Amino acid sequence: MKTIEEMREELLAYCQSVCSPLSLPVELANGLEIVFDNDNYEWELSHRDGSKVTYFTEISESTDAAGILLAYCLMGLQARDAVEAERVELIETFGQMKMQIENEHARSAALVEAVQEAHTEIAVNNNRIQAAFILNSAIESNKKGAPEG
Repeated sequence: MKTIEEMREELLAYCQSVCSPLSLPVELANGLEIVFDNDNYEWELSHRDGSKVTYFTEISESTDAAGILLAYCLMGLQARDAVEAERVELIETFGQMKMQIENEHARSAALVEAVQEAHTEIAVNNNRIQAAFILNSAIESNKKGAPEG
């Protein structure tokens, strides 16, 4: 979770990026609007429903924690952070799954190679004991999760 100061910095940067310094309201999602107040050097967050305007909070360097949290949530930045956190978690999970699959491929390839080597020992050298040793070693290595070789 971000600190109030981190949220404040993001809010101020967001407001600066979307608002005109000419004090013109900018419509956000869900009927929210934000306008820059030149007199107080702050942004005012409100909701407009026809002619009715509900004032929520100002956003400035001196806004208290409750105002910052309210604005952060209403402006969708908290939801954005949650989506980003989930995206990072999914990327990590995908990476772990990919490594597991690659390990399984390597283990399978090692077993196939051992079977081929054992077959050669039997077919060419007529050495069933060596073939059994090769297969047993490959199976034990596969149980441990590491490809033989």
